[in-house]
Amino acid sequence: EIVGRWRPDGPGEEEEEAACYGKPVRKFVRTSERNGRAVASLALADGDEGILAAGRRDGTVRFYDAGGTRGLRQILPGHRGAVVAVAFCGENFLSASSDRTLRRYHLDSAGGTVRAIYLDTLYGHQSDVTDVAVSHVTNRRGEVADARPISVASDRTARVWKTDEGTHLILRAGGGTVGFAECVCAVSTSTALESGSSNVNFVTCGGEDNGTVALWSAGKKRPLDSLPAAHGTEGGRANGILSCAAVRGSLNPDVFATGSTDGRVRLWQVRSNSDADADNQMQQKKRAGSSHVACIGSVPAEGFVNGLAIGPRGRFIIAALGREHRLGRYGGMPKGSKNRVVLINLQEQGSTTTHKEKKYNDAEGKGKKE
Repeated sequence: EIVGRWRPDGPGEEEEEAACYGKPVRKFVRTSERNGRAVASLALADGDEGILAAGRRDGTVRFYDAGGTRGLRQILPGHRGAVVAVAFCGENFLSASSDRTLRRYHLDSAGGTVRAIYLDTLYGHQSDVTDVAVSHVTNRRGEVADARPISVASDRTARVWKTDEGTHLILRAGGGTVGFAECVCAVSTSTALESGSSNVNFVTCGGEDNGTVALWSAGKKRPLDSLPAAHGTEGGRANGILSCAAVRGSLNPDVFATGSTDGRVRLWQVRSNSDADADNQMQQKKRAGSSHVACIGSVPAEGFVNGLAIGPRGRFIIAALGREHRLGRYGGMPKGSKNRVVLINLQEQGSTTTHKEKKYNDAEGKGKKE
């Protein structure tokens, strides 16, 4: 069911934009008017605020009322490049841009209206930031004690930010096995679940250079496990991973999904090496970490999997499929690909995961439902 639709710079939005800015703002981004309106990232607030954040190519973030008819709520300027990733971090909001920075805002709900107040800018990356995720650190009682942002960039580094201390941890890819990361998602290892560890664990997914899925822990400088060319190869080159998402909540927090251009959305699980089969004992002994990543299934998805989201308790997956890469025209268009959103219902039957699909096409601009 469609509950709201917003057309960038639609009728009446210019007046709302002027009211949100309050005064003229200098624009740093050199882009055409059409490309500037393009949305590069989306995020929905977890609470009852009903805020939909949209990062655009013109360097702004726009807050929309997802549960009502108000439409545009607020415009957040400041970035000098396209806003490629946005995320809600507790009472804070984060935006990552191709200008190598992250901007942090505080969500103020005074007066019954949520407003974003600028806090600071996080510097450190030496190249374009490609994605940002939030790891919710819990204590032994299962309560959220802290929320730490995790960012990746094309400078081959992942950074875990301690915003309260003003510092960050740098994890560099080494040995040539893990390269440029296209996306990141926070997960929990089985060891951490059993011991109640508060370490930040996350997964980075490589781009077109190697397509590697790597499992990291903030307590180690090297990845716990890495799988090169996780989505296979084509023409002698690995298929780059374009998107990833993890199951949120207390059930199955160690399961995540990845999407590429090989026509499959793959499901993975973080397992302890002690759970390995007898036939794989020798292979597991070669792994340096206490956990490893195993593929537990896949579902078909034709086209560029530009975005993924997993529903509560892992019951369904929402995949945003496109004929082109979300940030540009990279590579040819896969056969049979269409611009559409696919809802995949997951049903467990024994050890086999089946799926049912509902497709929402945007072919020829008609936005019809199949």
